[in-house]
Parts: sequence; C-alpha cells; structure tokens
Amino acid sequence: MKVLNNITKIAFALLLILFTASSCEESASLSIDPMQVNEPFTFTPSHGAAGTLVEISGTGLNTVTKVSFNVKEATIVSKTDDKITVTVPTGSISGKIKLLKGSNVVISATDFTIDNTLIPTIASFDPAIAGSNETVTITGSMLDKVDSVYIGTLKATILDGKTASQMQITTPAGLQTAKIRMFYNYVTDYGMVKVAESVSDKQLSLKLATIESISPDISTLNIGDELTFIGSLYSKVTSVKFGTIEATFTVVSDTEMKVTVPAGATTGTITLVVPDGSTVHAVNYTVTLPAITSFFPFKGAVILAPGTRDITLTGTKLDLVTSAKVGTYNAEIMAQSATNLTIKIPGTTTGTISLVSKNGIVNSTTPFIITGDFWLADYDNMFTPVRLFNEPMYTGASGSESWADATQNSKTIVASGQARGNYRSFTVTFPATGGSPRLYFRGDQGSSANPANDRFLLYTNSSQGVTFEFDIAWDLIPAVMVDANNKVDLKMVFFNADQALGGGYGYYSDHILVPYGGPGVWQHVVVDTYQTRVGPSGPMYDTTVPAVSAQKFAPNNCRIICVMFQGAYNSAAASQQMTVNFDNVKFKIQ
Repeated sequence: MKVLNNITKIAFALLLILFTASSCEESASLSIDPMQVNEPFTFTPSHGAAGTLVEISGTGLNTVTKVSFNVKEATIVSKTDDKITVTVPTGSISGKIKLLKGSNVVISATDFTIDNTLIPTIASFDPAIAGSNETVTITGSMLDKVDSVYIGTLKATILDGKTASQMQITTPAGLQTAKIRMFYNYVTDYGMVKVAESVSDKQLSLKLATIESISPDISTLNIGDELTFIGSLYSKVTSVKFGTIEATFTVVSDTEMKVTVPAGATTGTITLVVPDGSTVHAVNYTVTLPAITSFFPFKGAVILAPGTRDITLTGTKLDLVTSAKVGTYNAEIMAQSATNLTIKIPGTTTGTISLVSKNGIVNSTTPFIITGDFWLADYDNMFTPVRLFNEPMYTGASGSESWADATQNSKTIVASGQARGNYRSFTVTFPATGGSPRLYFRGDQGSSANPANDRFLLYTNSSQGVTFEFDIAWDLIPAVMVDANNKVDLKMVFFNADQALGGGYGYYSDHILVPYGGPGVWQHVVVDTYQTRVGPSGPMYDTTVPAVSAQKFAPNNCRIICVMFQGAYNSAAASQQMTVNFDNVKFKIQ
C-alpha cells in the first residue's frame, strides 16, 4: 500500500511537470520571440496599472491572437484590422508590448510603464479633430472618477452619463490644438484628499477648413476671376483673404466654395478663416501684372519746353499696360509689346514710373531722375523765399533754440567785385558759455509743419550720386578755429521733412576740413549726401560722428540743411566774433 502511495505521488509529480512544461511552451511565443517582424504599431495610454484599457493602433491587427505586456498575457476586449483594445494584466512589469501574429512576434518600439495604482487614463477619443462646442467621446479607465476636463488651458463640459470606461465632453469656445487634461481626487496614505492630473498622450486637434484644390491655376490669375475651392468645413468659413485683402465668396456646400479674386491682390497667400482659427494654402497665388525690369534712359538733363523725352521700358507682360504715368504726368504710349514699352514725356518731367493694367498698378523701384544743378542760393540770381537763415548760437547751458527769419536778422548782400558778384555775409558773436553757431538752409520758410510744404525737391529718391555744394569764405575767424594744418572743421546735417522716414536728428556728414587761405579767400565745399549717417539719439551738436547706417538721406524729403562750425567747441572761442560768407549753394545730381 505504501509502495502504491509512492507511485501515486511520483505520477502526480510527473503530471505536474508535464502541465508546467506545456504551459511554458504555450506562452513561449510571447517570451522567447521565435521571429520578430518589423510591423510598427502605437498604443495609448503610455502607462497604467492592472485593469487599465489600452488601445493599440496599426495595420493587420485582426490576425493578432495574443497580446502581452512584457511576458504577461492581456485580455483582448475588442479587435479590428487597425485597432485592438486590451486591459493591462495583473502582475505585469514595465516593458515592451508584444503581439503574436501566427508564428511571429511584433514588439512595440517603446515601453509601457506599469503604475502602482489604477488612475483615470485615456485610451482614445473620437473625433480626434474637433472645433468649439462639439461633442467628443473619451474611452479609457476610471473615467467615472474624473471631476473636470480641460483642453489645454480651456475647460470643457462633462456631459451626463459617464461611466468608468467612457464619457462625453463638449469642447470649449476658442478651442486650440492641445492635449486633454483630466483632474480627479485621490486619498493619500495619510488620509488627505488631493487633486491629481492625468494627461492624454495625443493631442485633440483643432478642426479648421482645408483646401484640397483650387481651380483654375492660381499662378496666372486676373482680378475678378472666379475660383472653385474643394476642401472641407466651408460652411464655417467667415473670411477668405488674398494676402490682407478680403475676397467675396459663396459657399456651395461644406466641401465646395466659389471665390472671386479681389481688386488689389497681387501675389501672396490665400487664407481661410473660421471661428476657431485660420488655414493658409500651401501654394501662393499670383495675379498677372506687368513687371518693369529696367528703363532707359534712367536719368537725364532738363529739356526745356516744348522739348520731350522718350523712355523705353523692358520687362514682362507689358502688353497688359493700359496707361502710364511718370510722377503725376500722364505719359503717351508710343510703342508696346509684351517685353517693351516706349512712353513720351515733357523734357522737364521726372518721378516714379507707374504702369496701369486691369489687374492693378506697378511702380518702378527707382524714379526717372533729372540731373544737373538744383540751386538753393545764388546771390546774383535771388530766389524766393530766401533760404539761408542764421540761428542764434547753441549755448550748452540752456540748450534752447529759436529760429531767425528775414525780418529778425540783417542779411546784407554785399558786393565782392566783378569776379564773384553778390554773396551773403553773417557776423556772429560766440556765447561766453561756449558752443557752436549754426547756419541753416530751410525748406519750410520758418514753419514748423511736418512734413514741410516747401521741401528741397530734387526729383530723385536716392541720395546716391547727389552732392551738396557751396562756396565759403571768412572775413574774420577766431584763431582757435583754424587747426595746425590751416583748416577749419565743419559738419553738415540734413533733416528729413517727414521724420518718420528715419533720421529724426538728421543725417550727419563726416568732419569737413576746409582750407583757410586768409580773409576773403573762397573755398568750394562738396558733401557726398550718400555717405551721410543717421544721427545719434543724443544732441545733434555732439562732436562725434555716428556709425554708418543702412538708412540714407532722402533727397526728396529734405527740409532743413545745417552747417555746423565744429572748431567753436573750444572755451578759447568764447565771446569771440566770426564773419562768414556763403555763395553758390546747390545740390548737384550726377
């Protein structure tokens, strides 16, 4: 009997070994991985405790027979070709998720992290793309414990009827693409109730209008063309913009819309606006416009009336031009083709060239320039108004300025003999506190208007090739103002009429060292206005020269021109007198 009992025990042990071996062999495909296949899949959430719902997404998932978390087999809740829902098995440890497909094992690219405690988590939400005030269904675990839901920083509304595995929310107004944040209460080991947060792995994307196609071709548009947009969410579109210009549109359906190319559109982006945001089309539009490559001549001397001048433009689509202007003058079109256009203007006309077409107006990047001398003051041929004014000296102590005009200061015209003719002479006394006198050529007749209505118009917007020139002589000058090389230090400042264009403190020249040949000896001074620099933020009377800037003096916006006597910044010049003479003041355009 005892022997029989031993035999029975041995037989039972053998059966136990066989059962255990059979069980190990059955799960071998999950733990030993006989063959790994590169078939990527994703899962959400990325963490959870036993019992958490996990959604696996991929392709060909309907052939999966087993799912394991590390080596622990999970329970498959549902399965389709592109999605499997499982629950995390008890006893799992953090590691890869494995799918058994026939004799192959597919392994996740990232680990699933096992939590110590079951908390609210999101396995999926539908729809994945939504707008404001739409219903989104969330699937997950312990959702019945959630007190509030946010999309980013905006609070959503939880609808009635939530369960542990599913709840519905209404998205907030002003929705933006963001992750879903769930807040819930939990009890600490010390019995305290605290608020915790659980965040979805994926973002809820903002629903915006889409553009799948636009016809006809948007690279060759005309103003007034009707375009057909194919896409989605067109019933929500509130605005269609070509660049910054609003277009008129008609919604045919949620997937089709008719849009008219607006006047003023040239080239740029097309934008669809819905209450929650905007969509920019990936391809820029272009309205067919003429383009100016160059024109010849690009400058020339005055041709007195009744003389005229022909200008020939080269470019593209010039056959679309219906009229042309140079400055404010309506030019006459003499010849025209797709690549060439010849216009006729009076010989004294200058300015930007404008070409008008049915699709809009294009302007030349540079104006046609009249070259030659533009006189400010030649005292043998007087100008009205007289533009040279003497300003009281800057004292440094008060820093005040006051403008002098023709009625307040004596501006005596004196004769200098047959060779020179008339010129203008100024006598100034330096203040006892030190400082520098300044003489001004003013283009605003003493007015404070900004922009001035009487600027020094030179018929060119560019300072390149523009010089400011004058003759200067001294009848009396303090010795301290003449340096060791027998030169007098000057500096020029050019002020824009419209200070918004830059150079609010003016455009400074470099130091100009004028040879001093003795009383009454005239010198000719040439200042290259293209080399002027934007003035500093400090006082304009600073003796330093600012660094070169990309901003340049704008000749057609010049209102005030200042001549500064830098050598007077010396205490030895205090209370002394200077008599200085000017003549032949002009701009010259090369």
